[in-house]
Amino acid sequence: MARKAKNLARELQLAGWRPGQDIRQCRAFEHFSEACGCSPEGHAIEGAKAELHLGDDADGYTIRDLYENLVVDRRTGEPVGAAFVNEMMDPRHPRNLYEAGGAIGYVDSTAFTGVTGQLLVTKVLEPYQKEEYMVRKMIPTYASPLERERWIGLADPADPTDDQLLVQEGEQFRMFGFGEQYVESPMTKKRGGIIGLTKEAIFFNRTGDITDKASQIGDLLAYNEEKECIGCVVGGATNPIYFIEKRQIDSAPLTLDLFQQASAGSGAYQLSFTYSSRAYPFVNDVPNNPLVDYTSIRTCDQYFSNIVDPNRGRPIVVGKPFVLAPHTKRMDIMQVLYAENIWKNTQQAWGGTTVGALNTVSPNVVSMIGLTSDQFLTSRLLKAELQTQLSLTSHQADYVWFYGDISAAFRYVQNWPVSVVQAPVNSEAEFNQDVVMRWKASKRGTVAIYEPRQWLRNNYRSLSSGT
Repeated sequence: MARKAKNLARELQLAGWRPGQDIRQCRAFEHFSEACGCSPEGHAIEGAKAELHLGDDADGYTIRDLYENLVVDRRTGEPVGAAFVNEMMDPRHPRNLYEAGGAIGYVDSTAFTGVTGQLLVTKVLEPYQKEEYMVRKMIPTYASPLERERWIGLADPADPTDDQLLVQEGEQFRMFGFGEQYVESPMTKKRGGIIGLTKEAIFFNRTGDITDKASQIGDLLAYNEEKECIGCVVGGATNPIYFIEKRQIDSAPLTLDLFQQASAGSGAYQLSFTYSSRAYPFVNDVPNNPLVDYTSIRTCDQYFSNIVDPNRGRPIVVGKPFVLAPHTKRMDIMQVLYAENIWKNTQQAWGGTTVGALNTVSPNVVSMIGLTSDQFLTSRLLKAELQTQLSLTSHQADYVWFYGDISAAFRYVQNWPVSVVQAPVNSEAEFNQDVVMRWKASKRGTVAIYEPRQWLRNNYRSLSSGT
């Protein structure tokens, strides 16, 4: 293990790093950061897989070895070694190096803090790869420098009639105008936590302590992000996210619920209620449609066929639809997807005198229309959020599911990804609590509704009697 830390120290020095310099400008440090799955500034690189990590096993770096080999003497440039750690931190030593003529001031720890910070990024990011955090993975990320993003575009021109397109010989072509439209995201939110490295963790080589802290913070960040995304895609009532859009037909932007119902008076922001006169209202909250067989998918397609583009009045195109359901429905999904035939059982006559008939109605059409197993997704957290966000019972939540192009319906607005920043050395925490180093893991972003016409919620019962 010490050999690996020594090799890393040697690589940094051969690449031109010297005590007192910014280690992030060293080419070897850039390569090391890439292997950790992050940028030299400590930002996570989305989709990158870490090849290096901080851990107690044979393939990882340990805290004490990194400290011994990457903290160097400013005068000689040589690593301080194990003796320095023992003298600096051993309470049995008669004169601690903090008091020994400023000996601590002669060392440079930038390589240690920089390398350890990059390795901590990999530990913070590990929980993001958990299977149960899959809804966030389905929503594309939109990098933004703004607290609230506004996607501005030009509305498509209204469909012209044949007479409008007709041009006589020598006649001037007609100009078709474009109208302003935009979609606005909610305000982004910052979340994070602090990871502290104590003297004891270095001296007793408690690498597992700091990796556990980093992993816990990463799991809290990933779990919170997943809950936020699920709350948005289900139309949750806890910290609700509304859809704000300005279309060509609108004089001002409208704030709408994600899911629109057919019944009047169903909500303060429903199109059929407050904005019933608005052109091309859509309905994407489907009653009485549990996931049973191909007929459930057919009902969704029928709803999509009635949803049109609000500017041109043309049917929308759903790119790659996905089925999202609670994890408890995974067995039912397999039956829907892989059934070879659809059978119908004719009920026997009253009194049992006539035997019912079992007939094949048709082959299963789900796979025939192109829906494959990778388009049927289940989430372990979805059911719990349905109960919390929509006040459903456990039985009701089992039968609520969603259908549509989730990547077209939502976006995750990100100001910055998960990043790890080091606190200044010789801080108050070091003096009061023996916290030698501190790193802050943080992120800022929010999920936003981009196009609700691409997403359907399917309910177990009629909306008037409860979902």
